[in-house]
Amino acid sequence: MRIVLTGGCTGGHIYPALAIGDKFRQEDPGCEIIYIACGEPLEREIIPAHGYRLYEVEATGLDRSNPARLYNTVKRTLKGRDEALRILKEFRPDAVISTGSFVSVPVVLAARKLRVPVYIHEQNGYPGVSNKMAAGFARTVFLGFESARQYFGSRKNIVYSGNPVRAEFRGRSREADRDALGIFQNDLVIMVFGGSLGSETTNAIGEAVAGKYADKEGYTVIWGTGNEYYDEISKRLAEEGFAPENVRISAYISDMPETLSASDIIISRSGALSTAETTMVGRAAVFIPSPNVTADHQYYNAKAVADAGGALIIREGADTANRVLDALADLDNNRDRIREMAEASRSIAPVHATDIIYRTVCGREPLTGPEGPDGPEEHVGSDGPEDDGGEDAAQQSGQLSEEELARTLYGLPPEHEELGELRERIAARRSEKDRKRRSFRTKFYTVSITLLVTIAAALFSLSPVFTVDSIEVRGNSHYTTEEIINMAHAVPGKNIIYHANKDEITAYLKQNPYIKSATVSRRLPSTLVIKVRERQEKFAFRYDDDYLIMDEDGILLKKTRNKPRQTLVEGNVVNRIKLGEPLGTEDEKKFRETVALIKAMTKADMYFVRVDMSTRRKVRAYIYDTLLVRTDYDSLMTSLKNGRLHQVVEKLFDDGIKRGTITFNEDGSASFMPIF
Repeated sequence: MRIVLTGGCTGGHIYPALAIGDKFRQEDPGCEIIYIACGEPLEREIIPAHGYRLYEVEATGLDRSNPARLYNTVKRTLKGRDEALRILKEFRPDAVISTGSFVSVPVVLAARKLRVPVYIHEQNGYPGVSNKMAAGFARTVFLGFESARQYFGSRKNIVYSGNPVRAEFRGRSREADRDALGIFQNDLVIMVFGGSLGSETTNAIGEAVAGKYADKEGYTVIWGTGNEYYDEISKRLAEEGFAPENVRISAYISDMPETLSASDIIISRSGALSTAETTMVGRAAVFIPSPNVTADHQYYNAKAVADAGGALIIREGADTANRVLDALADLDNNRDRIREMAEASRSIAPVHATDIIYRTVCGREPLTGPEGPDGPEEHVGSDGPEDDGGEDAAQQSGQLSEEELARTLYGLPPEHEELGELRERIAARRSEKDRKRRSFRTKFYTVSITLLVTIAAALFSLSPVFTVDSIEVRGNSHYTTEEIINMAHAVPGKNIIYHANKDEITAYLKQNPYIKSATVSRRLPSTLVIKVRERQEKFAFRYDDDYLIMDEDGILLKKTRNKPRQTLVEGNVVNRIKLGEPLGTEDEKKFRETVALIKAMTKADMYFVRVDMSTRRKVRAYIYDTLLVRTDYDSLMTSLKNGRLHQVVEKLFDDGIKRGTITFNEDGSASFMPIF
């Protein structure tokens, strides 16, 4: 048997396809299997490593933000279909099995044109665009969750199989896997990961968990940051000197079966693959469903496990990490509950998913339709619109039986050789008509779908009034997501904006003096992504009885009567203030030098309580509220930039001297007068 697997870009599509392929290899060692994808890095890394030949075709995701990009999508998809046609003609497969994503679209279209049976598997409770399109061409649609059935209409070729999981996840020994990974047998092992790409939420949780259990005996933390976040996180933690022996941080967890099996508690998103693999190894889980998925399907994935008692669900919010830590503390205090959750998780594992798919594709297990008066009605999977009718329908539409043909046309018995020739001519003519009809219908469907999608995308992209039903806000620390959304003039509490003008939204956000920069982009026709970067409070000026709080660029953020925690700068006479703008002073040059000095202090990581910039020749700066620096402006800047001031302060602290006056001279030398 020859099988083509397709579906990719993320592990959520690749690994189910590999699990199906492994089942065919196990049952039929002579089976030939190839994998067709689009050549993303994760595909090139995973698929050949599992022993499958990888073929690459052109493919791209559907971008409906403007007609020009949509045209490019259609153009590349059709090019990928032609490439897939060449591969399928050479390989001559018996079946194409797709696990979805845009990668699969060219392959499914090519299989349709060559009349190769197509089988698709939908992993989530809400099907993706690619699988909903391919369902019209599929002989059978397999479901990872029963709840997805409603989205495929009244089709009878639907089979609930569960999500395929690779055989490596079955029958594992926690003790053996801990030995292989070098983990103490009695440790409570907590695993945090956010998939191959990672997410800000799971990484915030990972950092909180790692911080709580760092160097704590009896605990091991395994943290997968995702490829997009690893470099930034590892660099920052290295600068902070964070390197506990019991915390393992990696970009991608390649030995997932072994690591899941060795863990006690899994903290992750609740994508279809993550939930299936967690239940297959039978481990307690804390799921944080992503709020940025269609129809909230990750919540329903997690709910299936939670309802069985195998998982806790924590909705994403401002205090997600703290709520996860509280849940971990409760589980830590009740180890019996962890074991009970693990057993409940294992009880709903999709252990028969690959068996169901294998037997159905091989024709060994008929599908069961609605029950009739004589019991369940059996039927095989429909091959889409092409298979409507068939031989029975042809006879009912007026074609003569063999006996009627023999009697009416020739007066011959049914077994006569001339009647046999007539049958062959009729069958050949009927086959040719069917081929032409199917070719026409395929072209008609392809052109119609492309035209409808193009028109819909054009309408979406050109609409001046637009309802946005979900918003992602990234990069903020001072404001909550709801506050950012309100700044964008959304309907309070509903995350809805009745305008799609990105420049207008950006202008609304920048009206707030705390917002340093803001970008707005449209990811889908109904989804905006808002990224903001805030200004940070760095220093303060005294202004009569008030204090003016500034950022490192000298932009005024707020005016307050309360004494600030930031560095207090004296010596500049303020004559104009306006939120969101630089101060007006009598000596603008001195003000600019003040801002430059604050930036240098911040970069040198020196905490100055107060700076007196009355004159350029006599600058006084109080460090840590105990040491006083007396020098001129240029000498202070030089000592900050070359680290000389830092060296002097560290030497004084090492000698136990924390009070006194440091004087820097123009030649770079320094003197110190202690105060006892």
